[in-house]
Amino acid sequence: MLDEHFFLLLSIPIVGIIVTGVYPVLITSKKGAADLLKKLRAVQMPWWIKSLVTFQYSSAVVLLIWIGTVYFQLNYILNKNRGIDQEGILVVDRPLTRNGNYLQKLDYFINTSSAYDGVHKASISKSVVGDKTGNPFFVRRNESAIILGLHSNGVVDENFIDLYGIRLLEGRNFQPNAPANQKTILLSSMAVKRLGFSSAKEAVGERIILPDYNIQDAEIIGVYEEYDFEPYFSESQKKGHGSILTYKNSVAPDLDISKISFKINLNDAASIIGRLEGLYKKTFPSDVFKWTFLDQNIGRHYAQEQVVRNQIMLFTLLAIGIACLGLLGATTNKAIEKTKEIGIRKVLGAQMYQIAEIILNTTSRQVIIANVIGIPIAYYLVQTYLERYSERLSFEWWHYALPVALLLLVMFVTIAGVLLKAARTNPVESLRSE
Repeated sequence: MLDEHFFLLLSIPIVGIIVTGVYPVLITSKKGAADLLKKLRAVQMPWWIKSLVTFQYSSAVVLLIWIGTVYFQLNYILNKNRGIDQEGILVVDRPLTRNGNYLQKLDYFINTSSAYDGVHKASISKSVVGDKTGNPFFVRRNESAIILGLHSNGVVDENFIDLYGIRLLEGRNFQPNAPANQKTILLSSMAVKRLGFSSAKEAVGERIILPDYNIQDAEIIGVYEEYDFEPYFSESQKKGHGSILTYKNSVAPDLDISKISFKINLNDAASIIGRLEGLYKKTFPSDVFKWTFLDQNIGRHYAQEQVVRNQIMLFTLLAIGIACLGLLGATTNKAIEKTKEIGIRKVLGAQMYQIAEIILNTTSRQVIIANVIGIPIAYYLVQTYLERYSERLSFEWWHYALPVALLLLVMFVTIAGVLLKAARTNPVESLRSE
Protein backbone atom coordinates (compact mmCIF):
# COMPACT_ATOMS: atom_id res chain seq x y z
CA MET A 1 0.00 0.00 0.00
CA LEU A 2 2.82 2.39 0.88
CA ASP A 3 4.61 1.65 -2.42
CA GLU A 4 1.41 2.33 -4.39
CA HIS A 5 1.03 5.72 -2.73
CA PHE A 6 4.69 6.49 -3.29
CA PHE A 7 4.50 5.88 -7.05
CA LEU A 8 1.23 7.81 -7.23
CA LEU A 9 2.79 10.83 -5.53
CA LEU A 10 5.92 10.47 -7.64
CA SER A 11 3.86 10.61 -10.84
CA ILE A 12 2.19 13.89 -9.83
CA PRO A 13 5.22 16.19 -10.16
CA ILE A 14 6.56 14.26 -13.19
CA VAL A 15 3.28 14.64 -15.09
CA GLY A 16 3.14 18.30 -14.04
CA ILE A 17 6.65 18.91 -15.40
CA ILE A 18 5.97 17.23 -18.74
CA VAL A 19 2.53 18.66 -19.40
CA THR A 20 3.35 22.20 -18.23
CA GLY A 21 6.38 22.29 -20.50
CA VAL A 22 4.24 21.60 -23.57
CA TYR A 23 2.61 25.06 -23.63
CA PRO A 24 5.74 27.26 -24.09
CA VAL A 25 6.95 24.85 -26.76
CA LEU A 26 3.67 25.21 -28.66
CA ILE A 27 3.68 29.01 -28.34
CA THR A 28 7.25 29.48 -29.55
CA SER A 29 6.87 26.98 -32.39
CA LYS A 30 4.06 29.10 -33.90
CA LYS A 31 6.09 32.32 -33.90
CA GLY A 32 8.80 33.42 -36.29
CA ALA A 33 12.30 34.46 -35.35
CA ALA A 34 11.48 38.17 -35.71
CA ASP A 35 8.55 37.92 -33.30
CA LEU A 36 10.64 36.07 -30.75
CA LEU A 37 13.32 38.80 -30.87
CA LYS A 38 10.85 41.61 -30.19
CA LYS A 39 10.32 43.16 -26.78
CA LEU A 40 8.81 40.78 -24.28
CA ARG A 41 5.06 41.00 -24.08
CA ALA A 42 2.64 39.33 -21.77
CA VAL A 43 0.83 36.31 -23.10
CA GLN A 44 -2.71 35.57 -22.03
CA MET A 45 -2.66 32.07 -20.60
CA PRO A 46 -5.48 29.73 -21.70
CA TRP A 47 -7.65 28.04 -19.10
CA TRP A 48 -5.91 24.68 -19.36
CA ILE A 49 -2.54 26.20 -18.48
CA LYS A 50 -4.10 27.88 -15.45
CA SER A 51 -5.55 24.50 -14.52
CA LEU A 52 -2.11 22.91 -14.75
CA VAL A 53 -0.66 25.61 -12.50
CA THR A 54 -3.42 24.88 -10.00
CA PHE A 55 -2.59 21.18 -10.35
CA GLN A 56 1.04 21.98 -9.49
CA TYR A 57 -0.01 23.85 -6.36
CA SER A 58 -2.25 20.95 -5.33
CA SER A 59 0.60 18.48 -5.84
CA ALA A 60 2.87 20.58 -3.65
CA VAL A 61 0.21 20.78 -0.93
CA VAL A 62 -0.40 17.01 -0.97
CA LEU A 63 3.30 16.14 -0.92
CA LEU A 64 4.11 18.63 1.83
CA ILE A 65 1.33 17.32 4.08
CA TRP A 66 2.38 13.76 3.28
CA ILE A 67 6.03 14.27 4.23
CA GLY A 68 4.89 16.04 7.40
CA THR A 69 2.74 13.04 8.28
CA VAL A 70 5.56 10.54 7.72
CA TYR A 71 7.98 12.67 9.73
CA PHE A 72 5.67 13.20 12.72
CA GLN A 73 4.48 9.56 12.77
CA LEU A 74 7.97 8.07 12.59
CA ASN A 75 9.19 10.49 15.24
CA TYR A 76 6.23 9.48 17.42
CA ILE A 77 6.75 5.71 17.26
CA LEU A 78 10.55 5.90 17.53
CA ASN A 79 10.30 8.02 20.67
CA LYS A 80 7.21 6.41 22.18
CA ASN A 81 7.55 5.10 25.71
CA ARG A 82 7.49 1.31 25.40
CA GLY A 83 7.43 0.75 29.13
CA ILE A 84 11.17 0.08 29.25
CA ASP A 85 14.37 2.08 29.57
CA GLN A 86 16.14 1.53 26.24
CA GLU A 87 18.87 4.15 26.72
CA GLY A 88 22.40 2.76 26.74
CA ILE A 89 21.48 -0.92 26.34
CA LEU A 90 23.91 -3.01 24.30
CA VAL A 91 22.64 -6.40 23.10
CA VAL A 92 25.10 -9.19 22.28
CA ASP A 93 24.11 -12.44 20.55
CA ARG A 94 24.99 -15.55 22.51
CA PRO A 95 27.63 -17.88 21.00
CA LEU A 96 26.41 -20.55 18.63
CA THR A 97 29.02 -23.12 19.63
CA ARG A 98 27.99 -25.17 22.66
CA ASN A 99 30.48 -27.64 23.96
CA GLY A 100 30.53 -29.40 27.33
CA ASN A 101 31.48 -26.36 29.41
CA TYR A 102 29.40 -23.84 27.45
CA LEU A 103 27.40 -22.68 30.49
CA GLN A 104 30.53 -22.17 32.58
CA LYS A 105 32.09 -20.09 29.80
CA LEU A 106 28.91 -18.06 29.45
CA ASP A 107 28.81 -17.34 33.19
CA TYR A 108 32.48 -16.37 33.06
CA PHE A 109 31.87 -13.95 30.17
CA ILE A 110 28.88 -12.31 31.87
CA ASN A 111 30.45 -12.05 35.33
CA THR A 112 33.78 -10.76 34.05
CA SER A 113 32.25 -8.18 31.69
CA SER A 114 29.87 -6.99 34.42
CA ALA A 115 32.89 -5.87 36.42
CA TYR A 116 34.20 -3.61 33.64
CA ASP A 117 34.15 0.14 34.22
CA GLY A 118 31.16 1.63 32.44
CA VAL A 119 29.14 -1.60 32.52
CA HIS A 120 26.38 -1.07 35.06
CA LYS A 121 24.46 -4.33 34.75
CA ALA A 122 24.13 -7.46 32.58
CA SER A 123 21.22 -9.79 31.94
CA ILE A 124 20.17 -12.71 29.76
CA SER A 125 16.97 -13.48 27.85
CA LYS A 126 15.61 -15.50 24.96
CA SER A 127 14.76 -12.32 23.02
CA VAL A 128 14.71 -8.55 23.48
CA VAL A 129 12.33 -5.78 22.53
CA GLY A 130 12.57 -5.13 18.80
CA ASP A 131 12.99 -8.78 17.83
CA LYS A 132 10.37 -9.75 15.29
CA THR A 133 8.50 -12.01 17.69
CA GLY A 134 8.70 -12.98 21.31
CA ASN A 135 8.26 -16.51 22.58
CA PRO A 136 4.62 -17.54 22.94
CA PHE A 137 3.55 -19.02 26.26
CA PHE A 138 0.22 -20.69 26.94
CA VAL A 139 -1.37 -20.48 30.37
CA ARG A 140 -4.69 -21.19 32.06
CA ARG A 141 -5.93 -20.21 35.50
CA ASN A 142 -7.37 -23.64 36.32
CA GLU A 143 -8.49 -26.84 34.63
CA SER A 144 -11.88 -25.43 33.70
CA ALA A 145 -10.53 -22.14 32.28
CA ILE A 146 -9.66 -21.49 28.66
CA ILE A 147 -6.04 -21.49 27.50
CA LEU A 148 -4.57 -18.02 26.90
CA GLY A 149 -1.57 -17.10 24.77
CA LEU A 150 0.95 -14.64 26.23
CA HIS A 151 4.05 -12.95 24.85
CA SER A 152 7.38 -13.59 26.50
CA ASN A 153 11.02 -12.62 26.25
CA GLY A 154 11.58 -16.15 27.44
CA VAL A 155 14.10 -17.23 30.01
CA VAL A 156 15.50 -14.30 31.98
CA ASP A 157 17.54 -13.81 35.12
CA GLU A 158 17.13 -11.65 38.22
CA ASN A 159 18.71 -8.60 36.50
CA PHE A 160 16.31 -8.38 33.55
CA ILE A 161 13.61 -6.31 35.30
CA ASP A 162 16.08 -3.80 36.72
CA LEU A 163 18.25 -3.51 33.60
CA TYR A 164 15.28 -2.67 31.37
CA GLY A 165 13.66 -0.41 33.93
CA ILE A 166 10.43 -2.43 34.01
CA ARG A 167 8.27 -1.30 36.92
CA LEU A 168 7.28 -4.01 39.38
CA LEU A 169 3.71 -3.32 40.53
CA GLU A 170 3.28 -6.04 43.16
CA GLY A 171 5.24 -8.91 44.63
CA ARG A 172 8.94 -9.57 44.19
CA ASN A 173 11.52 -10.18 41.50
CA PHE A 174 13.41 -13.43 40.92
CA GLN A 175 16.20 -14.19 43.39
CA PRO A 176 19.72 -15.00 42.15
CA ASN A 177 20.18 -18.77 41.73
CA ALA A 178 17.70 -19.55 44.50
CA PRO A 179 15.63 -22.75 44.80
CA ALA A 180 12.66 -20.43 45.42
CA ASN A 181 12.65 -19.57 41.72
CA GLN A 182 11.55 -23.08 40.72
CA LYS A 183 8.10 -23.07 39.12
CA THR A 184 7.70 -19.31 39.66
CA ILE A 185 6.69 -16.72 37.10
CA LEU A 186 6.21 -13.00 36.68
CA LEU A 187 3.12 -11.72 34.84
CA SER A 188 2.31 -8.40 33.25
CA SER A 189 -0.70 -6.37 34.36
CA MET A 190 -2.60 -7.24 31.17
CA ALA A 191 -1.92 -10.97 31.63
CA VAL A 192 -3.28 -10.76 35.18
CA LYS A 193 -6.40 -9.07 33.89
CA ARG A 194 -6.91 -11.66 31.14
CA LEU A 195 -6.58 -14.47 33.66
CA GLY A 196 -9.50 -13.00 35.60
CA PHE A 197 -7.77 -11.52 38.63
CA SER A 198 -9.31 -8.34 39.94
CA SER A 199 -5.97 -6.75 40.80
CA ALA A 200 -2.23 -7.33 40.72
CA LYS A 201 -2.24 -7.75 44.50
CA GLU A 202 -4.80 -10.56 44.28
CA ALA A 203 -2.73 -12.39 41.66
CA VAL A 204 0.51 -12.52 43.71
CA GLY A 205 0.81 -15.88 45.44
CA GLU A 206 -1.77 -17.60 43.24
CA ARG A 207 -0.91 -20.62 41.10
CA ILE A 208 -1.75 -21.19 37.43
CA ILE A 209 -1.25 -23.97 34.87
CA LEU A 210 1.34 -24.06 32.05
CA PRO A 211 -0.06 -26.89 29.89
CA ASP A 212 2.86 -27.02 27.41
CA TYR A 213 5.25 -27.90 30.23
CA ASN A 214 2.79 -30.01 32.26
CA ILE A 215 3.10 -27.66 35.23
CA GLN A 216 -0.02 -27.44 37.35
CA ASP A 217 1.21 -25.07 40.05
CA ALA A 218 3.32 -22.24 38.60
CA GLU A 219 3.34 -19.57 41.30
CA ILE A 220 2.86 -15.89 40.43
CA ILE A 221 5.48 -14.12 42.56
CA GLY A 222 5.22 -10.66 40.98
CA VAL A 223 3.28 -8.46 38.58
CA TYR A 224 5.04 -5.90 36.38
CA GLU A 225 3.82 -3.02 34.26
CA GLU A 226 3.05 -3.83 30.62
CA TYR A 227 5.72 -3.12 28.00
CA ASP A 228 5.62 -3.38 24.21
CA PHE A 229 7.44 -6.21 22.43
CA GLU A 230 7.01 -5.84 18.70
CA PRO A 231 7.10 -3.10 16.02
CA TYR A 232 4.10 -0.81 15.87
CA PHE A 233 2.70 -2.27 12.65
CA SER A 234 -0.95 -3.26 12.52
CA GLU A 235 -0.18 -6.68 11.04
CA SER A 236 2.40 -7.60 13.69
CA GLN A 237 1.61 -5.81 16.93
CA LYS A 238 -1.06 -7.61 18.89
CA LYS A 239 -2.22 -5.32 21.63
CA GLY A 240 -3.73 -6.56 24.86
CA HIS A 241 -2.22 -10.06 25.01
CA GLY A 242 -0.08 -9.56 28.08
CA SER A 243 3.24 -11.23 28.80
CA ILE A 244 5.05 -13.66 31.10
CA LEU A 245 8.64 -14.02 32.33
CA THR A 246 10.24 -17.20 33.67
CA TYR A 247 13.51 -17.64 35.54
CA LYS A 248 16.15 -19.09 33.19
CA ASN A 249 14.99 -22.57 32.11
CA SER A 250 13.47 -23.62 35.44
CA VAL A 251 9.98 -23.66 33.93
CA ALA A 252 10.76 -24.11 30.21
CA PRO A 253 13.78 -26.45 29.95
CA ASP A 254 13.64 -26.51 26.14
CA LEU A 255 14.27 -22.76 25.92
CA ASP A 256 17.76 -21.32 26.00
CA ILE A 257 19.05 -17.77 26.06
CA SER A 258 19.79 -15.99 22.78
CA LYS A 259 20.62 -12.47 23.97
CA ILE A 260 22.96 -10.93 26.54
CA SER A 261 22.04 -7.36 27.47
CA PHE A 262 24.41 -4.81 28.98
CA LYS A 263 23.55 -1.44 30.49
CA ILE A 264 26.58 0.68 29.64
CA ASN A 265 27.87 4.23 29.82
CA LEU A 266 27.37 5.66 26.32
CA ASN A 267 30.19 8.17 26.78
CA ASP A 268 32.63 5.26 26.88
CA ALA A 269 30.75 2.98 24.47
CA ALA A 270 33.57 2.40 21.96
CA SER A 271 36.03 1.34 24.66
CA ILE A 272 33.47 -0.91 26.37
CA ILE A 273 32.50 -2.64 23.12
CA GLY A 274 36.18 -3.20 22.34
CA ARG A 275 36.81 -4.82 25.71
CA LEU A 276 33.66 -6.96 25.42
CA GLU A 277 34.72 -8.12 21.97
CA GLY A 278 38.18 -9.04 23.24
CA LEU A 279 36.75 -11.04 26.14
CA TYR A 280 34.16 -12.68 23.86
CA LYS A 281 36.77 -13.84 21.33
CA LYS A 282 38.96 -15.10 24.13
CA THR A 283 36.10 -17.03 25.75
CA PHE A 284 34.43 -18.21 22.50
CA PRO A 285 37.23 -18.22 19.90
CA SER A 286 35.19 -19.96 17.19
CA ASP A 287 32.22 -17.55 17.34
CA VAL A 288 31.62 -14.13 15.83
CA PHE A 289 30.98 -11.22 18.17
CA LYS A 290 27.63 -9.73 17.04
CA TRP A 291 26.19 -6.74 18.86
CA THR A 292 23.69 -3.92 18.45
CA PHE A 293 22.18 -1.19 20.56
CA LEU A 294 18.59 -1.80 21.62
CA ASP A 295 17.29 1.38 19.98
CA GLN A 296 18.90 0.25 16.70
CA ASN A 297 17.27 -3.16 17.08
CA ILE A 298 13.93 -1.41 17.46
CA GLY A 299 14.56 1.16 14.72
CA ARG A 300 15.57 -1.38 12.05
CA HIS A 301 11.91 -2.27 11.53
CA TYR A 302 11.29 1.28 10.35
CA ALA A 303 14.31 1.54 8.05
CA GLN A 304 12.16 1.22 4.93
CA GLU A 305 9.81 3.90 6.24
CA GLN A 306 12.75 6.25 6.73
CA VAL A 307 14.04 5.58 3.20
CA VAL A 308 10.61 6.29 1.75
CA ARG A 309 10.44 9.46 3.87
CA ASN A 310 13.70 10.70 2.37
CA GLN A 311 12.53 9.89 -1.17
CA ILE A 312 9.24 11.68 -0.65
CA MET A 313 11.11 14.67 0.77
CA LEU A 314 13.20 14.87 -2.41
CA PHE A 315 10.16 14.89 -4.68
CA THR A 316 8.39 17.29 -2.35
CA LEU A 317 11.22 19.77 -2.76
CA LEU A 318 11.08 19.28 -6.53
CA ALA A 319 7.32 19.83 -6.57
CA ILE A 320 7.62 22.97 -4.44
CA GLY A 321 10.41 24.26 -6.68
CA ILE A 322 8.34 23.65 -9.82
CA ALA A 323 5.28 25.27 -8.26
CA CYS A 324 7.35 28.31 -7.23
CA LEU A 325 8.82 28.64 -10.73
CA GLY A 326 5.34 28.43 -12.19
CA LEU A 327 4.13 31.06 -9.75
CA LEU A 328 7.11 33.30 -10.54
CA GLY A 329 6.44 33.03 -14.27
CA ALA A 330 2.70 33.67 -13.87
CA THR A 331 3.31 36.65 -11.59
CA THR A 332 5.91 38.16 -13.94
CA ASN A 333 3.58 37.70 -16.88
CA LYS A 334 0.75 39.33 -14.94
CA ALA A 335 2.95 42.27 -13.97
CA ILE A 336 3.86 42.87 -17.63
CA GLU A 337 0.24 42.49 -18.70
CA LYS A 338 -0.92 45.04 -16.11
CA THR A 339 1.96 47.52 -16.59
CA LYS A 340 -0.19 50.44 -17.75
CA GLU A 341 -2.95 49.77 -15.23
CA ILE A 342 -0.35 49.71 -12.44
CA GLY A 343 1.08 53.02 -13.68
CA ILE A 344 -2.34 54.69 -13.74
CA ARG A 345 -3.22 53.43 -10.26
CA LYS A 346 0.12 54.64 -8.88
CA VAL A 347 -0.52 58.08 -10.31
CA LEU A 348 -3.88 58.03 -8.56
CA GLY A 349 -2.16 57.18 -5.27
CA ALA A 350 -2.49 53.39 -5.06
CA GLN A 351 -0.57 51.74 -2.20
CA MET A 352 1.74 48.75 -2.50
CA TYR A 353 -0.84 46.25 -1.22
CA GLN A 354 -3.28 47.48 -3.90
CA ILE A 355 -0.65 46.90 -6.60
CA ALA A 356 -0.02 43.42 -5.20
CA GLU A 357 -3.77 42.73 -5.28
CA ILE A 358 -3.85 43.51 -9.02
CA ILE A 359 -0.99 41.12 -9.75
CA LEU A 360 -2.06 38.32 -7.41
CA ASN A 361 -5.79 38.41 -8.08
CA THR A 362 -5.79 35.36 -10.36
CA THR A 363 -2.98 33.57 -8.52
CA SER A 364 -4.68 33.81 -5.14
CA ARG A 365 -7.78 32.14 -6.56
CA GLN A 366 -5.62 29.35 -7.98
CA VAL A 367 -3.91 28.82 -4.60
CA ILE A 368 -7.28 28.69 -2.79
CA ILE A 369 -8.64 26.17 -5.29
CA ALA A 370 -5.43 24.13 -5.00
CA ASN A 371 -5.83 23.93 -1.21
CA VAL A 372 -9.50 23.00 -1.50
CA ILE A 373 -8.51 20.14 -3.82
CA GLY A 374 -5.21 19.13 -2.19
CA ILE A 375 -6.13 19.02 1.51
CA PRO A 376 -8.93 16.39 1.16
CA ILE A 377 -6.64 14.24 -1.02
CA ALA A 378 -3.85 14.60 1.53
CA TYR A 379 -6.27 13.74 4.36
CA TYR A 380 -7.28 10.50 2.62
CA LEU A 381 -3.66 9.50 1.98
CA VAL A 382 -2.70 10.36 5.57
CA GLN A 383 -5.46 8.18 7.02
CA THR A 384 -4.56 5.31 4.70
CA TYR A 385 -0.89 5.59 5.65
CA LEU A 386 -1.65 5.63 9.38
CA GLU A 387 -3.61 2.37 9.07
CA ARG A 388 -0.22 0.63 8.77
CA TYR A 389 0.48 1.33 12.43
CA SER A 390 -1.05 -0.03 15.61
CA GLU A 391 0.09 3.11 17.47
CA ARG A 392 -0.78 6.35 15.71
CA LEU A 393 -0.17 9.99 16.37
CA SER A 394 -3.39 11.95 16.77
CA PHE A 395 -3.25 14.44 13.92
CA GLU A 396 -4.70 17.87 14.68
CA TRP A 397 -5.74 20.65 12.32
CA TRP A 398 -2.33 22.31 12.58
CA HIS A 399 -0.64 19.26 11.08
CA TYR A 400 -2.43 20.23 7.86
CA ALA A 401 -2.34 24.00 8.30
CA LEU A 402 1.41 24.18 9.02
CA PRO A 403 2.57 22.66 5.69
CA VAL A 404 0.12 24.87 3.78
CA ALA A 405 1.34 27.98 5.62
CA LEU A 406 4.95 26.97 4.93
CA LEU A 407 4.19 26.53 1.23
CA LEU A 408 2.47 29.92 1.05
CA LEU A 409 5.44 31.54 2.77
CA VAL A 410 7.90 29.99 0.29
CA MET A 411 5.74 31.10 -2.62
CA PHE A 412 5.44 34.64 -1.28
CA VAL A 413 9.20 34.91 -0.85
CA THR A 414 9.60 33.65 -4.43
CA ILE A 415 7.47 36.44 -5.94
CA ALA A 416 8.38 39.19 -3.46
CA GLY A 417 10.98 40.59 -5.88
CA VAL A 418 8.44 40.85 -8.71
CA LEU A 419 5.94 42.65 -6.48
CA LEU A 420 8.55 45.12 -5.19
CA LYS A 421 9.76 45.87 -8.71
CA ALA A 422 6.21 46.51 -9.93
CA ALA A 423 5.43 48.72 -6.95
CA ARG A 424 8.59 50.79 -7.30
CA THR A 425 8.50 51.25 -11.07
CA ASN A 426 8.24 54.87 -12.17
CA PRO A 427 4.61 55.41 -13.24
CA VAL A 428 5.80 57.55 -16.18
CA GLU A 429 7.80 54.62 -17.51
CA SER A 430 4.78 52.34 -16.97
CA LEU A 431 2.53 54.64 -19.02
CA ARG A 432 5.04 54.63 -21.88
CA SER A 433 4.92 50.86 -22.07
CA GLU A 434 3.56 49.46 -25.29
